[in-house]
Amino acid sequence: MSVSINWIVKSFDQLLTSELYAILKLRSEVFVVEQNCVYLDADGKDAAALHLFSMEGDRCIAYLRIMGQGNYYKEYSSIGRVVVHPDSRGQRLAYGLIEQSLIQCKINFPTSPIKISAQKYLQHFYEKCGFTYQGEDYLEDGIPHCAMYYLDIEK
Repeated sequence: MSVSINWIVKSFDQLLTSELYAILKLRSEVFVVEQNCVYLDADGKDAAALHLFSMEGDRCIAYLRIMGQGNYYKEYSSIGRVVVHPDSRGQRLAYGLIEQSLIQCKINFPTSPIKISAQKYLQHFYEKCGFTYQGEDYLEDGIPHCAMYYLDIEK
């Protein structure tokens, strides 16, 4: 039996306070606490992003943000802050999340290729989702990352 996921897409101004709190809580739980990485998650870019997420009660179970061309990278749209709640992992939510993000990119930014800064250990996952590794590996907030691109927006 497959579980139907209700994906929600909102601009920053459309987010309910409870949704924003759940999103920021999940991002902090995973990116700061679980990954033991002290950094400022509230980077000032959320206001310009589209927020794609799924809620289970008052808990955010999957999330990412989409930035239009010029808001994060000059020549690319971007997908970032990709996260699945630890209790919801192993259900292939990340694949659905990326699939929905590519749909939203095609709808909202139809002529812009996509660039992501992927954690290096997830390179194979993103390749399965249609992204291509280009360039060198680098450290971002002390964690190995790599640049990946989704150039065929017609898919």
